[in-house]
Amino acid sequence: MFHRISDYFLKEYLETENDVVNRFRIRMVYRTILSALLIISVALIIYIREGYPLEIYRTVFLIIPFGAGLFYIRAKKDIIRVSHFLLLLAYCNYLWNIFFFFQTIDSVITLLAVINVIFAFHILGQRWGVVYFVMQIIPALIIIAINSLQIHYINYVPKPPNGSEQLVTGVVVSLVFAYLLYQYQEAFRVAKMKLEETLKDLQEAKHNGFHFDLFWKRNEYIYQSDRYRNRDLK
Repeated sequence: MFHRISDYFLKEYLETENDVVNRFRIRMVYRTILSALLIISVALIIYIREGYPLEIYRTVFLIIPFGAGLFYIRAKKDIIRVSHFLLLLAYCNYLWNIFFFFQTIDSVITLLAVINVIFAFHILGQRWGVVYFVMQIIPALIIIAINSLQIHYINYVPKPPNGSEQLVTGVVVSLVFAYLLYQYQEAFRVAKMKLEETLKDLQEAKHNGFHFDLFWKRNEYIYQSDRYRNRDLK
């Protein structure tokens, strides 16, 4: 079943991509979106159980664009734009949580921010990775300063989840984080294998070229020797 779903969204895209590393990145974006949908679904269950109607609406709103991202990848065969869009969407959710709903930053929120940064570095490159890192760290420092100075900036009373719900969310996010690190390491292994294959091909080409040069010089030497010998005979 999962294989059929993966083929539906990725098969045509993967067939147009010959680079091994890029093919792995496409799969990684697909799996990251599925992981995000899993986290959002767990949060939705918690909000329904606790009776937070505003958060229920917000979570349902998040599910729609993340799900649409899969269809965008299938239709446009592009992971860069959809990655930017989903990272910005996750960033807005990040700001909502630390400045409004929770009004603090805890381990789960921090882990989600780290996941976003690792994803940005791997899919979008170093420059965008740094940009998204700065975007994540500045709000965190601001909310820490606000809480340290005990500044009251909003009348909304934060509603943190209870211990069991926090534990469930933490476990799910931690598993997604570990899976993302595994995928990152796997991508490094694939890139290393590709580099080793390229170096091997270059060495073989150089070796074959060396033998070709020897063969050409040998024939040229024989030709010149015959030429001078024929001239001497005349």
